[in-house]
Amino acid sequence: MSVQKRIAIYGKGGIGKSSTASNVAAACADEGYTVMIIGCDPKSDSSITLLGGKRIPTILDLLREEKDVKEEDVVFTGYNGVKCVEVGGPEPGIGCAGRGIIVAIQTLKKISKTLNEMDLIIYDVPGDIVCGGFVAPIRKGLVKEAYVLTSGEYMPLYAANNICRGLAKINTPLSGIICNSRSVSREKEIVTKFASGIHTKGTDRAGLREGRFLGHGKSTRLQHCTSLS
Repeated sequence: MSVQKRIAIYGKGGIGKSSTASNVAAACADEGYTVMIIGCDPKSDSSITLLGGKRIPTILDLLREEKDVKEEDVVFTGYNGVKCVEVGGPEPGIGCAGRGIIVAIQTLKKISKTLNEMDLIIYDVPGDIVCGGFVAPIRKGLVKEAYVLTSGEYMPLYAANNICRGLAKINTPLSGIICNSRSVSREKEIVTKFASGIHTKGTDRAGLREGRFLGHGKSTRLQHCTSLS
């Protein structure tokens, strides 16, 4: 693969954003691609299913401890070789999550050779609060494609709409809407209409996976992985 693919998956907290990101990572790894997932959520749980339930140190926590951070301190190997990184978050009540993402990624770029060796890098980014910081990976040129996860429920759609408005303000094209079905009445119709209204395409995450989400620190495998070439 000649060009590295870098994508961001946005969505309201609790909508299934992290499990979707980790499932995409797992599926693409199974197809033979080298993959890194970078969790930008302060909960630091983006890669937990890929690591068998294990939590890993975050970049920001180590920086706050004034440690000399090395690649092996923050880059861990999970399911089928997927490289896992967690940014972490600011101390409650102080700092800025967006600024934290920028500092953490700048640190990672300095210390990690692996970052440049990946076919695919997935940024798992929260979208509940759409301050300028939430688009930090895009503003810094780290991401070329953005996907938004939602369901047919009001609050996830509200958050998705705000995220899309934020992306539009920085002239970033939306690559697609992913529906993580919650079995809401007329859900497919609602999400399809929403996707059409913002002039993009949608896909049903539930239709992509095989079996059920296993939980307990494990990740289901998507049936198909879109070609990265």
